Amino acid sequence: MPAQNNSFSLNLLPTDNIEKTPAGKFLKWALSVGRYIVIFTELIVLAAFFSRFYFDRKLSDLHETIAQKQAIVESASDLETQARLIQGRLSAVKTILSQDTRAKGILMILAQITPTDIVYDNLNITNQSITVTAVTASEASLGVFLSNLNTAKFTDISLDSVDKNKYKGAGIRFTVSAKYSPDFILKGT
Repeated sequence: MPAQNNSFSLNLLPTDNIEKTPAGKFLKWALSVGRYIVIFTELIVLAAFFSRFYFDRKLSDLHETIAQKQAIVESASDLETQARLIQGRLSAVKTILSQDTRAKGILMILAQITPTDIVYDNLNITNQSITVTAVTASEASLGVFLSNLNTAKFTDISLDSVDKNKYKGAGIRFTVSAKYSPDFILKGT
């Protein structure tokens, strides 16, 4: 039996003016321009994928920077609290000084007669007396302060308490009360 050639060709695309039909126009477009759109879209997807590594690193750096800055802010919070406390005290002193010339005069006199190593802890000014609680490093400074109070025309000066070496490990903590003449203080300012 002779060998027969059983090959045949199959063309699923119609051969007659396929480019004129809507399906043919779409197919031509998809095979030419459409592939460029698909390649361009894939490039965008790849760029987004690789940019994720960059943005992840940047995000972790930002988190690390924020954590460092939070630590700095937390460490400075004690300083801010102390600054606000001192600012409040200064504001209160400024208010008192602006309203009461007697307190201003007493503070000016005390500033002039107080030795440099005496630190005031508490100062109470009433209509005719003052009470001072302070700390000094030496007994000589305490004696000079008491002498200066006497020469500044304060009367009835009394050393109410003296605690040696009990204030933060060193120094002398003392309380002094004295009376003053309101007229003298007002004239002295």
